[in-house]
Amino acid sequence: MPTVNILGGAKATTVTRSTVKPGQVFAMRTRNGKLGKNYAHIGTNGRMYSVNLETGELTSSGNNDRNVVITGKYQYKVNRKPSPNVVRECRRSEVRSGEVFHVNGKDTLYAHMGTISRALAGFLSVPLTRTQNHSVTRNGNSRVNVIGTFALDVELAKA
Repeated sequence: MPTVNILGGAKATTVTRSTVKPGQVFAMRTRNGKLGKNYAHIGTNGRMYSVNLETGELTSSGNNDRNVVITGKYQYKVNRKPSPNVVRECRRSEVRSGEVFHVNGKDTLYAHMGTISRALAGFLSVPLTRTQNHSVTRNGNSRVNVIGTFALDVELAKA
């Protein structure tokens, strides 16, 4: 995870959306100058992907010139002792958002973020050993092992 320095309040860092790094949390200013919802930036692959921290919904944007305010940072927190109905072998398309899996025969663990359908259609995941990257697969029929769940551990700047 990259080093992230965060300033709150009036000294908060304003950047363009395209310069937000994975591991950073950002918000957009509303018309009245207040900060709106916080989003955790996942990565960019044609579109910029993030998670709405209020709803947990995966979102994307193509507007990379919009100004945003860096409001915090996050990291992935893995639960390797989930309820028994989580651990299973299944097709890639059956992995649910918030689950951690690995492809059969491989060691790399991935955090499944959700499905995408705009610039690319497929399943968006983040390799937990390289969280500055993300991957999109279109093959929903490959076999995977779900081993746990994850949550975003968010630290917001104090105003």
